[in-house]
Amino acid sequence: MSADYLITYKDDTWRGEMGRHDFNNASGFVAWPANQNDRLSSFKFKLPVGWELRIHEHSNSNSRYKAWRGSGFEVRVNKNELPGFIHDEASGHSWIRLYYPDILQAFNAVQPGVPTPLFITKPGAIVMPSGFRGDSTWHQQGIQKTLLGEFVVSGSSPGVGYLYFTNNARTIVNVVTPIKSTEPPNPNNCNHLGGFQVAGSFLAVGYERFENRSTGTSKILFYYIANIYSPIALDYLTITRNRSGDTAGAVALIFLGNCWMVMVANWDAARLDFYTSNLTDLRNNAARFSASPIWSWSKATHGFGSGSIDNNWGGYQNINLFIEPGTTPRLDNIWFVGMHENWADLYHLNLGLGGPVVTKKGNKQFGGGQSFTSASGLYYDATTKAFEVYSAEAHINDGITSRLDRWI
Repeated sequence: MSADYLITYKDDTWRGEMGRHDFNNASGFVAWPANQNDRLSSFKFKLPVGWELRIHEHSNSNSRYKAWRGSGFEVRVNKNELPGFIHDEASGHSWIRLYYPDILQAFNAVQPGVPTPLFITKPGAIVMPSGFRGDSTWHQQGIQKTLLGEFVVSGSSPGVGYLYFTNNARTIVNVVTPIKSTEPPNPNNCNHLGGFQVAGSFLAVGYERFENRSTGTSKILFYYIANIYSPIALDYLTITRNRSGDTAGAVALIFLGNCWMVMVANWDAARLDFYTSNLTDLRNNAARFSASPIWSWSKATHGFGSGSIDNNWGGYQNINLFIEPGTTPRLDNIWFVGMHENWADLYHLNLGLGGPVVTKKGNKQFGGGQSFTSASGLYYDATTKAFEVYSAEAHINDGITSRLDRWI
């Protein structure tokens, strides 16, 4: 057997081997022989990072498929990860080298059908804020994957908001509850950490009082998370939003080459506010973000740019910023994705014309997983030039795995 491979089985527990297919570092489609056709219940595969395995419904490369990414290690897949059109129905596979030259193509390539279920475990020794199990009000809010494959999840509870960090095995190893005493507003009264973004080793998240709803105020908090076991709060970067209506339900962060930029969505993302940093090194104690927004945008006031695919704007729970891969960051070529319910909407952002121009370039409706109303987020893999989309259950309990869904 070669170093990389696909092995198919007719039974659910990797028994009844039907065939082996060696990977030869080349893209291509393989139609299965009669002894494998329409009998797949489980499989194993091993592929290098940057490659994707696609299992197809029919004996042609244009048929429906579900994809799995190569990691350099063997991956086992059973019927729980197989959508109905593949379980006991699959007829072939293809190897695909991933490389999408721009953000739009990477977004369009994401398959929004049945996700791959992953799981987060909360050990009994990990202490969460009272009420983390919650209800429809108190729940997990946002999720991000780090460059090292760890996960960070934000959440709300009656007394305080929280961030928790998992290791690569998706076991919670650390919980942060950002209680502060600075004024105003007093974050001791805050209990809601919303949608957020991890950019490199930095994290930006909004902190607000849920009960104040759309009339509330907020703060934007920053952390250095190179070591998830010991995140560092960068308090000197905190952005204070004092005006009524300056909530921060979703916060995005991006490095633009000569500065960092934070994009803040207020209640139901009715308005976007943009802040920039004075220094590129956010670990420098002299670094600050602008005290007030450099730009603001709302669909109600500004509308969409020419060429938008439709005129719909959502009450986004999470918003993530991205730049084109392999290019020098430019104010006139920024992208963001907003997530709400089970929709992800892609926007192009041009800040080079003296004010924001927002153009809607794509949307996808995701099925089979957790709603984006609870924790959701995107990860852009700079190696494969491809997106991963995540959503999580609303709550997590002691010693019980909480489902985390992934679409690629």
